[in-house]
Amino acid sequence: MDDKYYIEINPHDKFDDIFTALKEYNPKVYSKTDDGYDWIEEDDTKCIVLENPYGRDNLVINVGDSWEFTISIGKNHCHFLPYFGIYEEMINVIKDILNNDVCVASIKDCNGRWFGSRFIQKDQINKDPKEIFDSIFENYEFNKLLSNNGFIIDLNFWNPVDDSQIKGK
Repeated sequence: MDDKYYIEINPHDKFDDIFTALKEYNPKVYSKTDDGYDWIEEDDTKCIVLENPYGRDNLVINVGDSWEFTISIGKNHCHFLPYFGIYEEMINVIKDILNNDVCVASIKDCNGRWFGSRFIQKDQINKDPKEIFDSIFENYEFNKLLSNNGFIIDLNFWNPVDDSQIKGK
């Protein structure tokens, strides 16, 4: 890890850089005053929205709300702290999502109860599900429930051609 990794940055200062990096995807910008974006907490926060050409959930990049970055696709989201190295990782995750190299993995039990979601690399989807969702399976009660009742992991990509599902017990 280089010396700049944990240098704190102001998320608002990175807005133009993110917008420019994603210009080819025709990003739209929204703020708290726009219809449907009243969930944004801070007046100076803006979201960059990339419309999904496959008719799926859009990619929303919340820049600066609660002094962090948040990437959302549908009901799934991931927070990125405002440090230089983490910001660079976030930019790579966004590009990987758009290239279909990263998906949203969501785990639920066989009764449909949601336990968590995260972004994972395409080359990681064949890993042991307990490794993919280690923080969930490390919780004794969750592990017991999922191991007894079974679970389903939905793997949803930007382009649904690569979508899949893992069932386990």
